[in-house]
Amino acid sequence: MAPLKPIKLEDVPAECKLQTIRHSKNNRDMRKMSYQSHQQLSNIALDYSTKQEEHLAHKYAVMDYERERIKKKKSKRDDQLMTIPEAIITVHIHKPQSTFGKLNFRRGHKNLFVHILTQTSLTQLHNAIKCPKDLEIPGDFSMAPDSGQNSKRAKDLFSSAIFFIENTFYVERQNLESLDYSKPIVEWLRKKGVTQSFPVKVMSLTKMIDLKIRFGMPYVFIHQGNCEHVIQFTDMRLMHSDDCQTLSQYPLQLTTSSLKFTVCNACQTRPVKWMVANSVHSPCDPAHYCDVCFKMFHYNAQGEKTCDFKAFQYTDNMLVDS
Repeated sequence: MAPLKPIKLEDVPAECKLQTIRHSKNNRDMRKMSYQSHQQLSNIALDYSTKQEEHLAHKYAVMDYERERIKKKKSKRDDQLMTIPEAIITVHIHKPQSTFGKLNFRRGHKNLFVHILTQTSLTQLHNAIKCPKDLEIPGDFSMAPDSGQNSKRAKDLFSSAIFFIENTFYVERQNLESLDYSKPIVEWLRKKGVTQSFPVKVMSLTKMIDLKIRFGMPYVFIHQGNCEHVIQFTDMRLMHSDDCQTLSQYPLQLTTSSLKFTVCNACQTRPVKWMVANSVHSPCDPAHYCDVCFKMFHYNAQGEKTCDFKAFQYTDNMLVDS
């Protein structure tokens, strides 16, 4: 007698109501669901692992950049040491503030801490303020996104800047093309009926020892037209033996750039390189993209635009030469 062949569940009629068949079908469905869930978890784990590797690679690249920057800085310094007792002033420089919003002094909003000396000029303090706005390359690069790599940055094109400390304007005059930001401000105050006088002085000719300041008082630094930073002088003490004794190292930055970066709105993985406005392909306006997603969403295989939009190069706060 020939052995019986096993019956496949697919061959069993649908109207069959045997409990054994029903349990077998349920077990089969559970095995399929378990296999599919395992595959999904494997894909998620693989994707997470890839993102972690990219993040670590980016983190180590930034750390290598910081090491090279410190080496170059040390190699360029001179050997001029302190010969007289000196005082160190701590300056807190806040992130750019919204012109129409309220000033925010919550903890963690400060992005730069600097030590300066009483002999430090305001021009030196100005040069120590690191802001992504200075490193931007102005202009719309949507027609040729690779054409702006060697263009001049904003700090080379627009060097105008101003401090407002204790009702006195300190303007940047080292560049003959620099604008005096105090003029439109004073004119606006006159229209508002303010008759108080506001002296105007030159940054490079003013040292910290010449200023009358109040510790903890918020003062203002403006550059790039409308980029406003709140600055605060928070501490002053005599220099001791543990402090840096080399004059060329001041202003001395106390904080390093953050290892966190703004991620692309599309892939949520790579750092942002482009800010796109008026694009029908974007989930928001403006939207931020990495270089890969930006070209994938907005250009065809021939490199032509697929819709009307404007593209501006984005400089992340992490990439500022802090």
